[in-house]
Amino acid sequence: MALSSFRKDRLNMAKNYALYYGYGEAEMLSRFDLAVIEPKGMKLEEIDYLKERKTLVLSYLSLMEVHPHEPIFKNLTEDDFLIVDYEPAMNAAYGTYLVNLRSKKWITHLMSEVKYRLQFLGTDGIFMDTIGDLELPYLPPAVKKEQMEAYVNILYIFKTMYPNHLFLQNNGLESIVLESAPWIDGILWENPPLTLKSSEEWVNVIITRLDELQHQFNLRIFLLFEESVEKERKSFPLAKKIAGEKNYLLYSAPNHYVDGISLP
Repeated sequence: MALSSFRKDRLNMAKNYALYYGYGEAEMLSRFDLAVIEPKGMKLEEIDYLKERKTLVLSYLSLMEVHPHEPIFKNLTEDDFLIVDYEPAMNAAYGTYLVNLRSKKWITHLMSEVKYRLQFLGTDGIFMDTIGDLELPYLPPAVKKEQMEAYVNILYIFKTMYPNHLFLQNNGLESIVLESAPWIDGILWENPPLTLKSSEEWVNVIITRLDELQHQFNLRIFLLFEESVEKERKSFPLAKKIAGEKNYLLYSAPNHYVDGISLP
């Protein structure tokens, strides 16, 4: 059996998953069929431990945001950032800057990070975060269009170079996934507002869309809930019902994805 088919089959057969950005906890994570990790928090031998126990391991990678503390930041110039109204766009909540996906320097950085995760660490795939920034309302339509085209090009490069690995996209359900679906293996919906009356119509649209993409492109659908948000929304019971009906994978994470692991 081809390795690509083997990983894809394991993804399709997975019954549960965990997402954890803290340190260690390999033994706990090994109880899941799939684990999304922050590679900075895991030693190589811990990743090997997970693989030996047949847990699919996906490495976190931020596609569109960079923090000033990251080594790459000092090498970036104005052309490498996403400029809106003559200022670098930011995610103020995390103190990060949005990058220009057309930047050759940034693409080279991403390729280096993917190579490190897939070849050196030996993980089974990449969990692509922050691409949902392309749906921020203040981004001009022309900027969104060119960045979307750049994102699809990056996905094409990823899949061409690593056809035997898995690529999971976080969010981007409004418009991004309609373009990226042919190039990814799964889509994760983080903190879906299932119980908010104001979002009811939108939620129904997205669930219908996910069902269609699941069947058309053989995507695996993930639902993720974080404890501090869940305390307010109390969406998990409804999510459990939906996940059971539609074969979605579901996980409820402790605070900020670092305060331990919820058992399956």
